[in-house]
Amino acid sequence: MTLSMFTPQEMTVLSKLPPRLRLEAVKRRATVKQPLAYPSLPAFASLTHIESPQDTITRQPFIFWPEQTRVANALTEHTLIVSLKARQLGVTWGLCAYALQLMLTKKDQTALVFSQGQLEANNIIERVRFLYDNHKDRARFPAIEEDNKSTLSFDNGSGIKSL
Repeated sequence: MTLSMFTPQEMTVLSKLPPRLRLEAVKRRATVKQPLAYPSLPAFASLTHIESPQDTITRQPFIFWPEQTRVANALTEHTLIVSLKARQLGVTWGLCAYALQLMLTKKDQTALVFSQGQLEANNIIERVRFLYDNHKDRARFPAIEEDNKSTLSFDNGSGIKSL
C-alpha cells in the first residue's frame, strides 16, 4: 500500500493522525474502488493490448497512430460522426477501446454494434472482451455480469450488444 492514492490535502490531514489511525485510513482507502478516469482515449488504450493483424495468437501494445488520435479526438468532440474510410486503419480497435472506456468509467452506458452480418458484429464484441481481458487496470474494472458471443455486460449497468 502506498500513500500515492491520497490527494495532497488528504496527505496533510493524514500526517497529523496517530500512526494507528493513519494505517487504518490507508487500509480503508485500498479496499474502496476509486472511480476510473483517464485523460484521453489513447491513454486508456495504451494500458492494454490488441491482437496482431497477422495472427490471433500474438498480442501487441495498443499504441495509437496519429490518424487514430484524430478519430479519438473527434469522438470526444462530436456526437455524430460519419466517416468514409478504408480498411486496415485501426479504426475498429479504436472504436472498441472508446466503447469499453465509456462502459467502464460511466454507469448504464449501452453500446450497440451493427455490421454486415451477425458474425462480423460478434467479432467486435470479441475485440472489446480482448481489450478488457488484457488491460492493466482490469482489477479496478466493474465485473462482467453477462458474457456470450453477442453480449458483454458489466455490474455497473453498462454493456455492449451486437446486432
